[in-house]
Amino acid sequence: MAERARACALRLRKFSRRAAAKRCSRSLSLSLATSLRALAEASFETFNGPFSWAALRLSASFDMRRNLIREWGEVKAQLGKKKIHGLDRKRRLPISCLMITRRHFMAGVAGVILPTLLPRDAAALPNVLDETYFAIRLGDSQIGEHFLRVRREAERVVAEQEGEATVRLGPIPVTRIRQSSIEGYRQGLLESLRISNESGYYEPRRRSITAEASGGTILLVDNQGRDYVIDREAMPGTGWRKASLQAPVLISPRNGKPREPRVIFHGTMQIQDLAGPPVMTEHWEMRGDDMDSHLWYKVEPDRLVRMILRYEGRDIEYLRT
Repeated sequence: MAERARACALRLRKFSRRAAAKRCSRSLSLSLATSLRALAEASFETFNGPFSWAALRLSASFDMRRNLIREWGEVKAQLGKKKIHGLDRKRRLPISCLMITRRHFMAGVAGVILPTLLPRDAAALPNVLDETYFAIRLGDSQIGEHFLRVRREAERVVAEQEGEATVRLGPIPVTRIRQSSIEGYRQGLLESLRISNESGYYEPRRRSITAEASGGTILLVDNQGRDYVIDREAMPGTGWRKASLQAPVLISPRNGKPREPRVIFHGTMQIQDLAGPPVMTEHWEMRGDDMDSHLWYKVEPDRLVRMILRYEGRDIEYLRT
């Protein structure tokens, strides 16, 4: 009986030492990552001036450990004690205590390198004119997200969009809609257009729309492969660009057909912006064909902040975040 109890005690001692080694390893890994984070701030200030973590909001490496400083405080408090989880500080620590997880190591390396390469703010890039996300809502529920980036390439303005929304019946997905587009403009006129649409969850259907400027016209191909030759001043009806509402012909982003919807201006009004306080906007409406929608543009500058479009009998709302 005594031998069995002694063997059990030895197993418990080995287990406790192994667990203590793992906890110590994690503490040291976190401390190293925190130290590298501090070094990243110093290196950023050296190369770019005052440091701001908002400048790195697009980097996932710096989003994964927001509580590092708090945990490091706990580690220092533990190091101040005579024993660490049952291990004497004066004894040589096991090799496992000195091992660093790959995630913490890569996070630390990224913390040193990325700040010296990125500008103070992502929006401060000279060629980015606008970059934002829109929350896609159906009723009171958010069903997806839409991304918009407008940038300048020499004499061209390029707008890139990517969106996805999933409609569910309880926990069961009913349908999913994905859309991506690239619009190219030169001197205010459409030069090229590429739209890719996907609808359906289990057996999605994929369709594409293309348009190219050629001389004094635009060659348009809708999502069924039909060709159109339309006015050179035609614009996509994607909504982000307020100047497009005055175009003689609008290209439907759903099926690529040329449309001439009725455009109505409802005046100015104040709406609540998800990203901040209420903003003054211009309220526009497109009516007709398959382009029924309401659009709100911030007065200065003319940026889309809200859109409600009619899709298969439902009102889908886009809100700038």
